[in-house]
Amino acid sequence: TVGDVPNRIYSRDGKIYIVNSTPASITVIDGRNNQIVRTINLAPGSNPWDMAFVGTDRAYVSNLVANSITIVDLALGDSLGSIAVGKAPEDILVVNNTAYVANSGGYPSYAASSVSVIDILSNKVTKTLYVPANPQALALAHDGTIHVSCTGNYADQTGRVAVIYPYGADDY
Repeated sequence: TVGDVPNRIYSRDGKIYIVNSTPASITVIDGRNNQIVRTINLAPGSNPWDMAFVGTDRAYVSNLVANSITIVDLALGDSLGSIAVGKAPEDILVVNNTAYVANSGGYPSYAASSVSVIDILSNKVTKTLYVPANPQALALAHDGTIHVSCTGNYADQTGRVAVIYPYGADDY
């Protein structure tokens, strides 16, 4: 049994990590015997949504309601702090020493939809890129560009894909 509202599941180094919105936590399961190793508690009411591994023992967890990323020490099972990002962060993509966070802007307006760019060495947002309405997922392409799936507002703004050029003169 994990949290009441599990959102994402990941596997790494023989462990299964489940991100739970309610209660706000990460359940860590030993993949060999399916036993819970630990539960890492996160800020109550933050609505953890997604997780990305950052290096060997750290992870970033997006907090949909808290508009932040929690830095988690997976070895110690503790939060190391948080990083403020845009409104209603969802997907996280880590590429080398950079994390990209899709900030949906929040229902129902999806206003200020953006991608926060974080330097994972300093845990600081270095840039905010504004994208079409409701970015929810990020993918790394073979050429190093980042594709952002923006689903629109389900009314008068249709879905679009934004492309981020991390190494060019223009970011987006």
